[in-house]
Amino acid sequence: MTKLDPVILHKITCDTQSNDHTNALARLASALGENFLFDRLIDLDGKHCAAGEMTQALREERQTYRCWLMAQARLVYENFDEIRAAF
Repeated sequence: MTKLDPVILHKITCDTQSNDHTNALARLASALGENFLFDRLIDLDGKHCAAGEMTQALREERQTYRCWLMAQARLVYENFDEIRAAF
């Protein structure tokens, strides 16, 4: 197992603190090499901007991606507890 780069972890924390949860998840997707989910999260962020709000459907879609990414991160990173806390 490896550790998620502390710089990326800090950026995820900053994204979360500034209420940019989708970008925080996109950073994790990128770190995990999950290009498909990264693209889906960027697309979701565009839908959020177009709608002018994070609709319930978009929240549910993001939660699906979040659950999958967290499951992957738990398997890959030994500092998973720090990652979970960053969100």
